[in-house]
Amino acid sequence: MTATEQSETSNAARTFRSLRHRNYRLYFYGQLTSMCGTWAQTVALAWLVLKLTGSGTKVGLVTSVQFMPVLLVGAYAGVVADRFDNRRSVIAVQLLLGAQAALLAAVVLTDVVQMWMVYALAAVQGTGMALDTPTRQSLVGQLVPTDELANAVALNAGLAQMARVVGPAIAGVLIETVGIGACFALNAVSYCVIVALLLFVDPATMVVRPRLARARRQLRDALGYFASRSELRDPLIIAIVVGVFASNFNVVLPLVAKYTFHGGAGTYTAMASAQGVGAVIAALVIASRRRPTKGLLVASVAWLGAALMMAAVAPFLALEFFAVGLAGMMGAATGIAVNASLQLGAPPAMRGRIIALFFFITYGSNVIGGPLMGWIAQTWSARWSLVAGGLPALVLAAWLALRWHARLGDAAATPHDDQE
Repeated sequence: MTATEQSETSNAARTFRSLRHRNYRLYFYGQLTSMCGTWAQTVALAWLVLKLTGSGTKVGLVTSVQFMPVLLVGAYAGVVADRFDNRRSVIAVQLLLGAQAALLAAVVLTDVVQMWMVYALAAVQGTGMALDTPTRQSLVGQLVPTDELANAVALNAGLAQMARVVGPAIAGVLIETVGIGACFALNAVSYCVIVALLLFVDPATMVVRPRLARARRQLRDALGYFASRSELRDPLIIAIVVGVFASNFNVVLPLVAKYTFHGGAGTYTAMASAQGVGAVIAALVIASRRRPTKGLLVASVAWLGAALMMAAVAPFLALEFFAVGLAGMMGAATGIAVNASLQLGAPPAMRGRIIALFFFITYGSNVIGGPLMGWIAQTWSARWSLVAGGLPALVLAAWLALRWHARLGDAAATPHDDQE
């Protein structure tokens, strides 16, 4: 084997090192299948709302309804994640989400669907997401050794981004050939796969974590810890700004496809797939690193803003695909770096609550950002909604760079004991 081949093998082994663990492999492949179904449903749901109403604001409102339960129960879901068996909790939530997808498929395939049904089932899905996210993210930390947690988080994000490529592509084919309802049926089946694989995870070989005993003020304790640590506060600020302005692709892309470029479901799913390809590349690159840095966070937020501004002015479809792909890459890099920073900065006994607070803020930001981006697109144009996403990201990146540079300058100017 040549030196180049040895280097490539070493890089691949470093990037995918978490897959050496059987429990994580079962989780990984199950999640990949489930997330492909989820993204197929996400694409189909946006297209269904456009078909029923023709309103960009309604697309954003459905997104808001999906994320609203996170505001109501999301933070407390972290207490559940720290208190109960995460593997069993994840299985239970997957069954709930599978039932929701099956019911949505039934009302669409029988042609009795109405908007109130869409809103109700979107709320059920949001409730499942609120309960699922902290337990599922905490479970990852029990499937690999602690020193490989950052890699597992990046690969976990990578599989979600691979699903962004495969899921929308499948949705595009199904919508054009069979119908929207088939996407929801596919998602229901995908949840059966993840449940089956999680049943084969061996609890005896999982990393043991401290189980939270029932007590008062447990969520308040996590909030206090969060507020006292700058390494947790700064990623939270990034999550808020990006969540409100720069990550509402499921609202903006169908509007850009339909009203800016006068395309159909195929155009929309191609854009969603381009976004996913970029995100997969970002996930694999970050997985090869040991842990995220502040420089990575600033650069990814800045390039995310630049990509959205490019997408806002792209005169032809090929350039739009490139810009959307770049936005997907930088959005994923930002999200992975923020997630990994929080998980590595949180004590194991508090990880579920810290993750829940992070996703509470992230999804809560989408509750505001979804309708806002839809309203901007409806009132002015879809291109202006892209500008409204890109400009705040550029401002945030500049602010972070100046703030962190000032901190480094202050630290360098502080005399050390050995210099006194």
